[in-house]
Amino acid sequence: LTDDKGNLDFQKTLIEKLQKELKIKSEEISKIKVTGIHSAYAPDFCCAVSFAVDTNVGKEDIKKRINGEHFKEYYIIPNRDLSKFIIDHFVTHQDISMTGCATLLASLEHRTFSEVVDAINEEKRRIEIKQ
Repeated sequence: LTDDKGNLDFQKTLIEKLQKELKIKSEEISKIKVTGIHSAYAPDFCCAVSFAVDTNVGKEDIKKRINGEHFKEYYIIPNRDLSKFIIDHFVTHQDISMTGCATLLASLEHRTFSEVVDAINEEKRRIEIKQ
């Protein structure tokens, strides 16, 4: 979506997406932070932008609000368990995509991010970090 001047408006787009898929209203959002921009496959001229959103909506309320048309399956993962979840589901079960893995990795602190990428690269899957 764009603003009145034709510029991309990521915040407006994200808020509309959150309203449609999770029924989270703009007034329930206290902070939006870009956590990463990535491309899952090279060469690739498109990318995905990952966000972290702080909201006052609790976990149980989000479960009730989730739009089943958009989410056939979902996980609510505590931050302390995210590293294990990424390795289990990206390496062991292989039931999340490269894009899903990159999005989840972007939620980690830098040191933990590096540790998880190293653990993934020790296994059958490979992640390259290019700057």
